[in-house]
Amino acid sequence: MYGVTVHFADLPGTLRGKYEATSNRIYLRRNLSNAQRISALAHELVHAQRNDHGPQSPEVEAHVNELAARLIITAQAFAEAETANGSDPLDLANALDVTPGIITSWQDHEVRCH
Repeated sequence: MYGVTVHFADLPGTLRGKYEATSNRIYLRRNLSNAQRISALAHELVHAQRNDHGPQSPEVEAHVNELAARLIITAQAFAEAETANGSDPLDLANALDVTPGIITSWQDHEVRCH
């Protein structure tokens, strides 16, 4: 579906991932935790799906984060984690093995759309 290749690299600053549209490659920072790797990969896959080129606006990045959250967390999994752990993003992130940012993106989408 995506046709991208994923590579691990030393990325600048605090960057966890990067999609390069010209080469159709995703680069992920070496030594990420599992939650960081899953979350960054989902985020970059959304950029690949959208065929984004270069840096994006904060609004686009927020939308990409929401789509990434939907890509890796089902409504059922979120509901079960919330029942077992409450609604704190850190607790939910630990339960679902994603970053807290993915959780807040999921929650923001729910608030806006329901």
